[in-house]
Order: sequence, then C-alpha cells, then structure tokens
Amino acid sequence: MADTEKNQTEIDGETLRDAIEVSSDTTISGTDDYTINGGGIYKIAAGYTGTITINTPYSVTLDGSAAGNLRNVQINVTTANAILNLSNLIISNSTSSVIDFGTTTGGTLNVLADTANNLSTSGTYAAIRVGNGLTIGGTGTLTASTTGTGAAIGTNANENSTATIAISNNTLINATATNGAAIGSGENGSIGAINISNGQINATSSNFGAGIGSGYGGSVGSITINGQANVTANSNQGAGVGSGVNGSINSITINGQSTVAATSQQYGAGIGAGYSVSNAASSVGNIDIGGDAQVTATSSSNGVGIGAGAGTNSSVTSINLKSDKDTETKSVVNVTNSDTTRSININGTVYTGATSLKFEDGDWDSQVATKSVTINSGGTYSIPAQFSGEILINTTENVIIDGTNAGNLAGMKISAASGIENINLTINNLTVDNETAC
Repeated sequence: MADTEKNQTEIDGETLRDAIEVSSDTTISGTDDYTINGGGIYKIAAGYTGTITINTPYSVTLDGSAAGNLRNVQINVTTANAILNLSNLIISNSTSSVIDFGTTTGGTLNVLADTANNLSTSGTYAAIRVGNGLTIGGTGTLTASTTGTGAAIGTNANENSTATIAISNNTLINATATNGAAIGSGENGSIGAINISNGQINATSSNFGAGIGSGYGGSVGSITINGQANVTANSNQGAGVGSGVNGSINSITINGQSTVAATSQQYGAGIGAGYSVSNAASSVGNIDIGGDAQVTATSSSNGVGIGAGAGTNSSVTSINLKSDKDTETKSVVNVTNSDTTRSININGTVYTGATSLKFEDGDWDSQVATKSVTINSGGTYSIPAQFSGEILINTTENVIIDGTNAGNLAGMKISAASGIENINLTINNLTVDNETAC
C-alpha cells in the first residue's frame, strides 16, 4: 500500500480527513485479523471472518457491497477521533459488538448515501458501542439491533460511561433492543448524553429498556431532541423517550422543529419515566418541550402519556411546556393516557381523569372532556368545548377562566380546593347550563 499526499474527500456533503488512500481493489478476505493503518476504501470479501482494527485518524470506508451477510466480524476502532464510513455492511455477531469504538477513543460514523447497513449482536454487547463519544451522520440507512442486554447504539450492559451520542444529518436509523435502550445505555449501564439534531430515528426496546434513554436499571445524564429530527420511539415497559424500568434520566429537552412520537406499551410513560418494579426508583428530572416541536406522547396501557410510570417509586420532577409567542408556528403536544386515575402536573396545573390532552404553544387547548383539573397557580386558563369536569382552584393567586372558545357547557363545576378559603377568580365569556357551576 503506497502513501499519497494528504487530500480532502467529500462524502455526503461533509469534508472528511483522508490522509492515505488505497487502491480500489484492496480487499479484506479470509479468516485473518486485519489492521488498517491508513485512510481509504477497503472492500470486505464474502465469507470473511475476523477482527478489523482501525488504527488511523483518517477517513476509512468499509464497503460490504460484495460480501453479503457476514458473521462474527468485529470492527475495533483504536484511534481517537477516527472517521469510519459504512457502505452496505451486513454483519451479525454473537460474541462481541459489531463496531466497538473503545473506551478511550470515539469518533464519527458516517452512513454513506444510497447504502443500507445492518449490524446485529446479542449477549451483553451493544451492536454499536460508542466508546468515548460518537457522532453519527450521513444520508444512508443504518439498522442496529441486539437481542441481549446491551443497547443497540450506546453502551454494553453494566458499562458506565460519560460519553455523548450525537445524531445529525439525514441518516435513517432503525434501532431495536430488549433490556437495553435502543439508543442509550445498556442494562444497568450509563451514558452521559444523547443529542439528536436531525435524521429519521426509529427506536424500539421490546422489553424493559427505553426506546431512547436508559436501559433497565440504567441511567442517562440528558436527552435532547431538536433541529429537524423526526423521532419515533417505543418501549414495552420503559418510556418511549426517557428511563427504562428502574432507570433514571436527569433531563429531557425537546424543541426546534423536531417531530416526536413516543409510546410505552404498558406501565411506562410515552415521555418520562419507566415502570418502577420492586420499589426501585424510576425517575426523570425536568421535561422541557418548546420551540416548534410537534410531539405525541402515548401510554397504551396502565400509564400516562407524559410523566411518571406506574409503580410506587416512579417520578418526574417537572413538566414544562414552553411558549414561543414570537414565532408564527407553535409547539403542539398531544398526550394520550390509558390510566385516567392518575394525575399529570403540567406547567403547575394538575390534570386528572383525561384520556387525552392537547397543548399548543404551552397552553392547554384540549378538545375533549376532562374529569378534573387542579389549578395550582394564577394565570389564564382557556376552557375547551365540551368540557364537563370540575376545576379545583388550589391557589389564592388570580385565576382567569376563559370560555371564549367553549360555547355552551353542561356539567362543568368550579370549586375551591380543600384548605383554600378565599379564591381570586375572574370569569370571561363562560356559559354553563347547570345550577352548580360555582
């Protein structure tokens, strides 16, 4: 292999370092391990088994177009800030991660345009182990999966890391896991942050992990979804976006022009905390949603769309739907609850008994009847059409009830909460056809 002068290679609209090129017929074949010491394009032959070590900081492309389905091929990245480009790699492992960025490395993983890549593993391993931090970009398709306890993209089971997973560009990512998160930490593992700023992301954990967040018993520092990311996240008993069963997340932020659909099939929240089992804590700190984000949060069974999961020790510190009144567009948050006996505290107001709630630009604008709403702070509250529940005022601050968009209501009632003797109430344009409205 001959060294050539340094040059710049344009891949998917991004300029990548490429210091050493190899001839186009360089092929990795047979059963011997192979070490790559220079940048370039490396083709993998059909039937290859072994470990490929990437020991260069310059751009390396692994091309599996002629390889078909490969088994027990491991790709180890041993150089910090490495750049690895994937082109039509299909690899399934049972004894290791497919791509391992090591504990002290990290780097960039580009999914090349018009390529489809499928990486799968089992056991305690992550299909793509992110090492000291990984940025995933490109415009191709990446499928990563595990049937074990690691994350599909993230950390192994029982691995503690402060790394950041960053996903950008227009990559299509399909990630599936079981007890680990699809994107995040493995079972009983941790990771520092998950930042998704673009791309189309489909993330599913079929058992106790979160779709995006922590695995069973795991933790994540922060989850941020912004830019123009399009995210679909699902879990069985963990949160779609948030903590897995008995897991923890410090904060969740969704903003920008992102679109997020997050679902927990049972016991977890769509966005928030997973199921708390055997009195172990499952917790999330602050959940902040704003910008122009379009969000749908759903719990299909025994849970709430946004908030804490089922179980005695599942909790969320606060849910804040923020307003950006200066923009023409607005954030929309749709919440679907399957357990209507539980309350949700959003922006300081407690909502109880609602199967569905809608918020636009931070304001409650539900178009369905709600059984009970508790107002804990002063402000203006718009009553939706067909509202027939009770509003409990649990503050002495001025509360304005606005019925401009409600029309004629029947069965609605406004009451002072227990312990509140004098309420400061203003009513605007409210028509209620019952004798016990107040």
